[in-house]
Amino acid sequence: MNSHNPVDGPALPPGPVTGVSTNLWNCGGSLGEDSLESPGATCPGAEASQVLYMWSLDAGQFSFPPSVSLAVGGNSSVQHLVLQVHYISTARIPSSGDTSGVMVEYQKEETDYRAGLLSLHVHGKLAASGLAYWDSGCRLLGSTPIQPFASLGHTHGQGRLVTGWTVSGSMAWGMLSAADPRKPQEFRPVLQEDILQPGQILATR
Repeated sequence: MNSHNPVDGPALPPGPVTGVSTNLWNCGGSLGEDSLESPGATCPGAEASQVLYMWSLDAGQFSFPPSVSLAVGGNSSVQHLVLQVHYISTARIPSSGDTSGVMVEYQKEETDYRAGLLSLHVHGKLAASGLAYWDSGCRLLGSTPIQPFASLGHTHGQGRLVTGWTVSGSMAWGMLSAADPRKPQEFRPVLQEDILQPGQILATR
């Protein structure tokens, strides 16, 4: 993705029910555009939505490891895909329209492993010429162990470093990832590939 593109970062969230067609969608929330009406969820009636994949400024191509895929369609919970594009400014969309998109490869055969994305977010305000550290964390739910293989650190203009950590039951911290968001914001291999167990804590700063 070119750094001169008006797009900040596309994401691919699914919707399990029929969506609504509109030329331009306002996500609402902290990413909302005050000048645009927000019609609500892209998949009305959906019990939940989740981000399947995302990438950001200047990111290059990314491929899953062998025998890893995302489950969509069929008897999965994902029946519709929505491409969500975050614009740096709607004023910078060319008069000919936006051509942002994504190429998706499908196959009918199941793979040995199923991929997923876990996203930790922070929001806040930074004082002029100030320095701030923002932290976020969560405990892994469910009963399935997770094998991390890549991470993406994303900030807007003022970010300098994004780190990811695993936290054990004894509160021992291990660095999982580190990224300078001033460089291409793309998925990079994790620093350690230890399997994460349900109940374990993940944190980011």
